[in-house]
Amino acid sequence: TYTYTYMMKKENQSGIFKKLPKIKEAWEAIPELKDLKNCPQSAIFHAEGNVENHTKMVLEKAEQAARTEGLSEKACNLLCWGALLHDVGKPATVKVEEDGITSSRNHAAKGEDIVKKTILTKETGWSLKEELELMGLVRLHAFPVRFWEREDPKSSVVKASMHCSNLLLSLLAQSDMAGRITKDKEAQKQGIEVAKLFRGLAEELNALTTPYGFHNAHSRFHYFRKNGECGLPFNLFDDTKFEVTLMCG
Repeated sequence: TYTYTYMMKKENQSGIFKKLPKIKEAWEAIPELKDLKNCPQSAIFHAEGNVENHTKMVLEKAEQAARTEGLSEKACNLLCWGALLHDVGKPATVKVEEDGITSSRNHAAKGEDIVKKTILTKETGWSLKEELELMGLVRLHAFPVRFWEREDPKSSVVKASMHCSNLLLSLLAQSDMAGRITKDKEAQKQGIEVAKLFRGLAEELNALTTPYGFHNAHSRFHYFRKNGECGLPFNLFDDTKFEVTLMCG
């Protein structure tokens, strides 16, 4: 079996990351996951109990989604690792609010930080692009469920595409919603449907599996500098490039 010490040996570091995550191996190889078992959740939205139970359910749903979609091995691997790590930030952010509700505010951002500074410091065997995409999946995993609440949903879809595949992000969000036991079945169903709308809009914008295609880097820079307020499509003439004629005599 894998142990943390074994995983830290250079010749064995990348083994676990090159295949779909297995619960026993992952729990032994990544110490941060062990804290999920003792991390409580709101009984209203997570009647399945602790975060470990929820994570296992989400991973199962993600594997099912990958098979249904016919994802490539690489995409399937990213989706399932995103499912495994999506709530790794909850133990560090969990608290009981004044009304008695258990919450983990900002756990997605904390989870991205843990993935970046701890988990991905091991030799994964992945490319930098894949590692950045995993971080994006962890940080944005709940975003497709709430994207319609943004002032400009289109702009938010475009921004998400710069961090990870919107297809994988939508599938992860759907798996997150489906992989739980909740008293609010209507909210669960609505969350899944909104995540599907996110996927549809991403496909409409040609930003489903690749970043949104701007006319040039100049257009992309100004679009995000103005927080997407300029609308789409947004094509600027790149006046930062020009010819210079130098005459000597």
